[in-house]
Amino acid sequence: NELKKIDCFLLNKKKVSVEEIYSLTNLSENYSISELVDSCLSKNKIRMHKILNENNFNLEDCIIILRTFLSKLKRLVK
Repeated sequence: NELKKIDCFLLNKKKVSVEEIYSLTNLSENYSISELVDSCLSKNKIRMHKILNENNFNLEDCIIILRTFLSKLKRLVK
């Protein structure tokens, strides 16, 4: 699917930048980290799996996810 996206994108262009490829293949912009954490905390497995499957998280994203998770959990405990 990702290769098809890039192929369709290249129909109108001769060159493509790394940033453009990254934005085409990484759908993390469609879902916020907060949505992922909220889905997890509300036990919405279907939504959580969908967000996880459609995103390519790097190490920095994982740290942000953990921090967001901890922050929300602390508020819930209070």
